[in-house]
Amino acid sequence: MSQPSLSNAPDSAVNVSITIHEAEALCLIAIALTELSLAHVMHSEAKKTQRLLAAYPQHEQVQSRELCRLLLNDTASLDMMQSIIKQEMLLQSRVESIVELYTEREVIKHVHAQHSGYTS
Repeated sequence: MSQPSLSNAPDSAVNVSITIHEAEALCLIAIALTELSLAHVMHSEAKKTQRLLAAYPQHEQVQSRELCRLLLNDTASLDMMQSIIKQEMLLQSRVESIVELYTEREVIKHVHAQHSGYTS
């Protein structure tokens, strides 16, 4: 088996020039798209559970084999939701970092504006 190669990868020496505001906007867009993806995954999990539960009318007794199937689905859904929660926490941290950087930059800009207005 051969080693992986990046021989077909584009040249990494490409210069891209964006402003800090554009970088922040791109980061926020990436976070928003991830949030949308997670919402779709949660919706899919909910629909899967609804379909599974709809197969067993409430007035009928569930057999042990079907109960195992329900419990396995519940465990899988729980695992998926725990992964989503971890991802949400990471996204929240990223948003907070972007807001913090923006706030620090605005405070510095305000301080510089105040000092440049003073004459000694």
